[in-house]
Amino acid sequence: MISKTGMKILLLLITTSCHSLLTNAQARANSSDTTKHEFKNAGEQENYWAEQLFKNEYQKRHFKKFHGEIIINGNHYQYGSQVLTVYAPEEFKPLFREGILYPDIIHGYFKPDKRIKIELSKTDTAKANPVPIKSILKPDSLSLSAFEELKFLEKSPHQKRFRFWMFRKGFANPSVYFIELTNNKATRDTPISEFVQGVHLTFVEGGWVII
Repeated sequence: MISKTGMKILLLLITTSCHSLLTNAQARANSSDTTKHEFKNAGEQENYWAEQLFKNEYQKRHFKKFHGEIIINGNHYQYGSQVLTVYAPEEFKPLFREGILYPDIIHGYFKPDKRIKIELSKTDTAKANPVPIKSILKPDSLSLSAFEELKFLEKSPHQKRFRFWMFRKGFANPSVYFIELTNNKATRDTPISEFVQGVHLTFVEGGWVII
């Protein structure tokens, strides 16, 4: 038999335990809610993804320039046997003329299975055919466009961050890429046309595929 005092202690322990379990459950639910985000439009969502990418993937590096002859023919830049077609504002062209950003770097950070969502109708039984690696690395397989500065991610006048779209032959949709350029002599008043003169490429990362 449990005495009245013992019964009171037991009830107190049960009540305390239930309250603790409920509090922990609420805390987990609140924590989960903080990871949910509502976006007004696709642009706001992509900016959030960009912020998370730099937060989780950023590691500062120093990429070497392309060593070799660069042949320029209009928007086409040839680095050895590989050709990159560039559709970007004139102020960014030094990045490609001077071999700061070139195909070998882009190929090295290509992630064809990263954040790709393939949607097929319920009646569609076709399977996606794998893209041969030869088509990814074809000499003229790359085209770059939609070069955009991400000012909301910049923390120093010495560094600027950008995203752009990269098109590949054999792929219907472009991939989003992110880069960081560093110019230790730049100030907040340095225009972009001067900033890109003498910059170093300090970060590259492939993001997701635009669907």
